[in-house]
Amino acid sequence: MGDEYFCKSYKGGLIRPAILSDAEDLAPRLRRADRMELKLGLGLEPLRGLRACLSTEGDHYAVEANGQVEMLFGLAPFQDKKVSHCGLPWMTSSNYLHSVSREFLRVSRSIWSHFHQIYPVLSNCIWVKNKAHIRWIQHLDPDVVLIPVPKYGVRKAPFTQFVSRR
Repeated sequence: MGDEYFCKSYKGGLIRPAILSDAEDLAPRLRRADRMELKLGLGLEPLRGLRACLSTEGDHYAVEANGQVEMLFGLAPFQDKKVSHCGLPWMTSSNYLHSVSREFLRVSRSIWSHFHQIYPVLSNCIWVKNKAHIRWIQHLDPDVVLIPVPKYGVRKAPFTQFVSRR
């Protein structure tokens, strides 16, 4: 991401590049919906799932507030090089997300726009009961396409794929 996002402060915290140890900070406080999404989609417990996300190729960021990591998010390329125009945005959070959602929504619009400068198509799958993330995606792109995926991930659980185009 561009330098304008590194160590960017906003009303709810500080956005900075993530490091692997941020997973250890956030994992015990991860929202229930994010815990379930990692478990159902990847088959991983929170710490291993967050480490896996931060170990992928791409850009990874942490939102720090009150001296601790409250959110991790990033953008990874699709593993299939045939779809090199597509990026995989992801986000996990503590319950902190609910207390600063309005402020984070404002900041995340510019981040989403930047992600679209890297990849014209952004897509990923969200567990159907992770309503906060589905609303976040719909807020970032009112024209987003939501596609039901009845059996996704290692647990074959119901997910929703989103596709956002620019």
